[in-house]
Amino acid sequence: SFDPGTHYQYSLCHDVLAAVVEVAEACGLARLAPDERNPLRATSYGVGELLAEAVEQGCHRFVVGLGGSATSDAGLGMLPWWTGWRRRARSTMR
Repeated sequence: SFDPGTHYQYSLCHDVLAAVVEVAEACGLARLAPDERNPLRATSYGVGELLAEAVEQGCHRFVVGLGGSATSDAGLGMLPWWTGWRRRARSTMR
């Protein structure tokens, strides 16, 4: 799970306003203790958090590496971030 007190890495390409996010960095096996390694309970929510941070940094394009995930939620854990971001983006365009 995503822990706000932990340092997570992603790369920014400021010249093209892009971010490179590795799923394993947010929800990979290395981030979980052995007793937490349950793909039915682990989610991709932390990936959404990293993407949200990249958006805050001004990124508009994303490359997401999918290797090493400890989840089996098909990216649905990112959905709360995605729907919230889209809602905020629409409200600022008005």
